[in-house]
Amino acid sequence: MTNWRNKEWMQRARCANGDGPDFFDRSLDVVVEAKAFCVRCPVWMHCLNYAIRVIDADCGEKVALDRGVWGGMDGSERVRIRRARANAVREET
Repeated sequence: MTNWRNKEWMQRARCANGDGPDFFDRSLDVVVEAKAFCVRCPVWMHCLNYAIRVIDADCGEKVALDRGVWGGMDGSERVRIRRARANAVREET
């Protein structure tokens, strides 16, 4: 389990030095470019989980759409993952 307060993984991110597209631009071509950039990142899974558990956790679904591309997924994709995880937890209980 990842300790979400420890963000050392961010230093290993492909975008850590500021390279890459604007991950918060919502235009389709830039979103596609950002997702493609993330594919080759060694910590994309940490990034995606961080966004789902921390970045998007304190906002409603509409706000999540404006939170950019994290771990190769945009806000709408992360919302679907959060819903699926919540449904899985409900089904287990």
